[in-house]
Amino acid sequence: SVDSRDDHVVLEVDTPEGVPASGVLDRLAIHDGPDARAWTSYVEKITEVFACLLDAKTVGVRLVVSDGPHCPGIHVDQGVARGVVTVIGAGTEWLDDAPLDRSRLGHAGGPGGDEVSGLVRDWGQLRRAVSGELAVFKGAAWPGAAGRSVVHRSPPADGVRRVVLTLDWLD
Repeated sequence: SVDSRDDHVVLEVDTPEGVPASGVLDRLAIHDGPDARAWTSYVEKITEVFACLLDAKTVGVRLVVSDGPHCPGIHVDQGVARGVVTVIGAGTEWLDDAPLDRSRLGHAGGPGGDEVSGLVRDWGQLRRAVSGELAVFKGAAWPGAAGRSVVHRSPPADGVRRVVLTLDWLD
């Protein structure tokens, strides 16, 4: 299935034996560009790596293009696992448990957001994924991860357009 909006496209991709179903990811191709096949091959390889790591039979693939943070608030994903590859722009930010007060998750809606919510005890421990590398985050539905899933966010806006590929373990 395909869901397409102005800032992103979502595909559900069957990955039998870890290999993306043929042709499905072609919908993300840069149709008028000379590197269309190279881009599709890149997305196929990342999807294959993610599927093989998790033994996923179906992967949700989303391509997001945005001028600002797509998910600016610190949060946990509710699914089993999410893969994130920042293709262009600053990488996704995450925190280990030590500098967090998880009881404050979801309390950043007021003025100042996450920065004043009390969620983060030590902003100096904020980490950032490297652009071009696949980061895999355990979600809340990961077996045994209740209260231990990865806390992350999109980086603050820096004036650079971000292109991000996310992968969700669906089955």
